[in-house]
Amino acid sequence: MQPLDEALRTCSAAEEAHAGIPAPVEGAPTPDPNVIMNSALRQKELVEHLAYTANCWGVCQARRAAAALRHIHDDLVNVKEMIRHMQASTPRTASC
Repeated sequence: MQPLDEALRTCSAAEEAHAGIPAPVEGAPTPDPNVIMNSALRQKELVEHLAYTANCWGVCQARRAAAALRHIHDDLVNVKEMIRHMQASTPRTASC
């Protein structure tokens, strides 16, 4: 999940840089407000998509971990049953 975190940090830094653009120098051409708005909207959509992907990745990892733990639990139950079966079938000897 580290690459996704890095991507989110990069996008966040890009948003901060975009928001911090100083007013245009007097006499310099002013960027088209529609271009700026579209750029900001695309950045926002990218950040939202990356956050969604990171969340899905986390859910996927949690499901894999749960499946592995379920398998371990089932194996432990089987071993316990085998031990119980072996104890029941083994004749007990008198202790001294």
